[in-house]
Amino acid sequence: MKIFGIYLGGTRQVRDFVLGSFATYGVLWAVLEPLTTFLPVAPPEGPWWYAAFVLLSVIGGVCLARRTKRIEFRIPGSDSRLEIRFGDIFKREGVVVIPANEFFDGELGDHVSAESLHGRFIKDVLGGVTQSFYDLIVKDLAKVAPTQENVQRPSGGQSVRYPIGTVARADVNEKRYLLAALAHTNVRTLKASATVQDLWVCLDGVWRGIRDYSGGRPVSLPLVGSGLSGVGLPAMNLIEVIAISFLKETKERKVADKVTLILPGRLAGELDLKKIERSWS
Repeated sequence: MKIFGIYLGGTRQVRDFVLGSFATYGVLWAVLEPLTTFLPVAPPEGPWWYAAFVLLSVIGGVCLARRTKRIEFRIPGSDSRLEIRFGDIFKREGVVVIPANEFFDGELGDHVSAESLHGRFIKDVLGGVTQSFYDLIVKDLAKVAPTQENVQRPSGGQSVRYPIGTVARADVNEKRYLLAALAHTNVRTLKASATVQDLWVCLDGVWRGIRDYSGGRPVSLPLVGSGLSGVGLPAMNLIEVIAISFLKETKERKVADKVTLILPGRLAGELDLKKIERSWS
């Protein structure tokens, strides 16, 4: 739904627009009615006046329904900041965090969905070349003690499982990506899944990886846990979990001056970022 060139997406946003329009109409009427009753002011007449009245009400509804696209606040008790905004994480500069599965698979298709961030990294950044993916992460994974080796997978793919929260660097064209193990993979069905506990452990690894590998560069991470292996929490709750985890880790030791959480555009009509900002201010 577009009004005055502004897109109002999502049932909640349309509802806010309707309620805001009626509220604005009511306020305008409450102000004008006493003026025409108790003051020597002639009441406006004619269709143009009423059209202007309705137009002002619609403008008020749009203003009240319009969602903020970006917020930023300081983490309490620190000089670190968390920015939350909508966008495409692959268009961000600096360090970009990408959730992966516990095998760090590189084959698009059944092993890695091309629609996931993991798959988009392989497809769009590496041109879909599986070996390029493995070449980039092999050095860091060699430093990690696996949870299981020689895993028999009927479909093929990697045979080594790594702990949830394992982070591997991948430097491509002067950008650094941090691949973080979030999801478990069923060796028979290849279905990826994660729990809230997995999310928390993964985030711990992400903060350590940012601390060790960001080198002062801008850091962006996606709404971890909202993808195909999602943990089952609403987006608003996921944001809170990520913010609390960042707070907890920052209290222990500084992670970065600023971390930017990138939200998918499809959630723009559902999330009220101002509400999050108020709860952290």
